[in-house]
Amino acid sequence: MVSPVYGTIPARAFFETLHADTISAEVKIRTIYVAEDGADRIIAHFGYRWERRLTPTLDTYVLDLFELTPDAQIKRIRIILDGDAATAA
Repeated sequence: MVSPVYGTIPARAFFETLHADTISAEVKIRTIYVAEDGADRIIAHFGYRWERRLTPTLDTYVLDLFELTPDAQIKRIRIILDGDAATAA
């Protein structure tokens, strides 16, 4: 996982930390994009409202960039927050 909030971190540690930090979260999918030259890259664009412990609520748009292995397993997820939200995170 590559996250603007948690840095580069293994998936299990990322999701454990995210779960511990989260009071509530709401995701609204806007668009799913697939790479034109193959299905090894997918982007999910969504609205995200994240109520966190000890920090302000984050209400933003997010892009998750999924890189897949040849057998369609997730190799890496890179999270990109809206520019204004990234500075507040």
